[in-house]
Amino acid sequence: MGKTNFNLIDYKYEQLLYKSKVYDAKQYINNTINKLISMEVDYSAIEKCSKEFIQSKVNWETEKFNKFKEDQKQIEIENFWDDNFDYYGVSTSYGYMLNKVTKSFMQNAHSYYDCLAQFINVALLGNLALSRNQINFSGLLNELKKNHSTIYNNVIQRMEKVMNSPNFSYIADVNNTLKHIHDISPRMKMSFIGSDFSLRFPSFSKANRRNNNHHNSVDLLDKMDEIIKELEQVTRDIISLVEIELKTMNVKYNKNRIHDIKYTLLMFDDPETDNQLEIFYETNDSIQNGDLFFVLHCKDNSEEIRALNCPYEEILVKNQTNELIGYLTPIEVDSNDDFSLLFYKGYKITLDSDTYTVYKHTQKHLQKNSQIYWLVMDGTRSKIPLSN
Repeated sequence: MGKTNFNLIDYKYEQLLYKSKVYDAKQYINNTINKLISMEVDYSAIEKCSKEFIQSKVNWETEKFNKFKEDQKQIEIENFWDDNFDYYGVSTSYGYMLNKVTKSFMQNAHSYYDCLAQFINVALLGNLALSRNQINFSGLLNELKKNHSTIYNNVIQRMEKVMNSPNFSYIADVNNTLKHIHDISPRMKMSFIGSDFSLRFPSFSKANRRNNNHHNSVDLLDKMDEIIKELEQVTRDIISLVEIELKTMNVKYNKNRIHDIKYTLLMFDDPETDNQLEIFYETNDSIQNGDLFFVLHCKDNSEEIRALNCPYEEILVKNQTNELIGYLTPIEVDSNDDFSLLFYKGYKITLDSDTYTVYKHTQKHLQKNSQIYWLVMDGTRSKIPLSN
């Protein structure tokens, strides 16, 4: 198998996610593609090590038989060829490596489907997306069929085709067996002398609620190649179908999603006057008290798109004539994790045009986070000189 091209999305596609207010979907399609890349690395590792394994054996045989011809002596059994090799400073065997990398491949193939489901979920369902902690491929398919079939029928049909593929059940059964029941190790056969060699994944059976699935023995590298090619095509198809939906439907479920949170910073030369920072959102839309908004810092600088979860506890809301109409407060708690996935953070609007009350309310919270994230925000900075 030649090296596959996994450049499946480009900057133009990222812009579509950005304009459609589903930019959080990018992290999930990236993760899906990374699964494919990891699978190809595993495939290539087995292919390369197998060739080196056989070549090493043939070289050993040549050396021993040449010595045997010269010395006319028997070869002692303890001098038979050893398949151990150095793995980052640890001595291990080819058989161990083969077993370990094959399992890695199958695990990546199994998690691929749920990673792809995460992408479909946030890209197409927006504010109605299922919780990322509840997502799996079959569960999302059932949700789409139950509540969104009139809109996303083409995506549903492609997902059903994925689930009906023999490889879908094969991968699931391999991983379920490995994880919960017993080990399944690849089997290698080679000639006692020479380079004849084969690698096979053994036959096995896996019972589930509906069937007792029996899977025949297969050539390991051929099966891995088949799976990678199939999943790459699935990825291309889903990316294309999502692109069509985003362009034609204009994202039905993304009401009140916001990227353009802005700032105004007044910096005073007078050391006795504190700097004044405003974090605000401008809109002329009709808004009701208590409406929900969903905020992700996101900015396209014409070369790349940068994104950051919104950290602010209060955001002023103005109309586009700069009149204060209220403020946003979060309805979701920020994660304390060192790593946090991008998401459109929920805020609720309180309509209040009393300038003093609102500013006093918001400034208290801005003191906790006075940082300006200028890479993902537009705004102005003004320096106020000392008055004479």
